[in-house]
Amino acid sequence: MGIFIKVKHWFQKANETDGILDVSSEQVKLQVNIIDLTEYDLKLINILVRQSNPRSRELLMPFIKILQVPELKGIITVHSTVGRLRKTLITHMLSLFNGVIDDDFVKLRTKVAKTHYRIGLQPRWYSSGFQNVKNHLQRIVFEQTKNEDEQRALISAIG
Repeated sequence: MGIFIKVKHWFQKANETDGILDVSSEQVKLQVNIIDLTEYDLKLINILVRQSNPRSRELLMPFIKILQVPELKGIITVHSTVGRLRKTLITHMLSLFNGVIDDDFVKLRTKVAKTHYRIGLQPRWYSSGFQNVKNHLQRIVFEQTKNEDEQRALISAIG
């Protein structure tokens, strides 16, 4: 059985926090509209990550991989520790997939972006990390379902 059967099951049990897209910023609304992100997509992403929960810590591996870049390792050792970074990343990554994008979500992401800017972390590095996360999630999709319609819906939701 593919993940789609499990997705149906999760939607039957979903509470109101599974798939909330409620932001007040017109700029953020425009961005969400441009990328065609929907509450249904948020539900799919949430369910995908919950279904693969034993592997959710693996979402960190694409980011930890960037420690191979001396410039980035230097930034981390000046401003934090690898251990603290791992703990922060676990919380951050799992919150990205909890099915909710609201003003608090936007505020936290803005704070993270300002921190990245302040410490000199260039966008190319965290963009690379997120591309690796996307690739990782796509592999999970292809492992967990063979139905092409299900795969398309999940891959589209991942973005």
